[in-house]
Amino acid sequence: TYTIGSLPKEGLVKISGKVTDVDNEKKFTIQDSTGSIKVDVESSESVVLTEGAEVTVIGYVDNNMVGRDINAHKVLVVANASPVASSN
Repeated sequence: TYTIGSLPKEGLVKISGKVTDVDNEKKFTIQDSTGSIKVDVESSESVVLTEGAEVTVIGYVDNNMVGRDINAHKVLVVANASPVASSN
């Protein structure tokens, strides 16, 4: 298991963090105490996440022209964020 700040330049990695931004069921951003990184779900699964969810991602580091991200083959939801209750 790596921290986001200590990810190698390439290879298979396992990272854990909190979801800070959800683009869709195949793209989201996670953050830990060392930084944040975009995750692209490459497998056939799609993941319904909410901001604040705790996840573990297993995949490959991908260095591209706009930076680097993780091409995820597995996303494990440790704890999904609770919906915020409205106070009416």
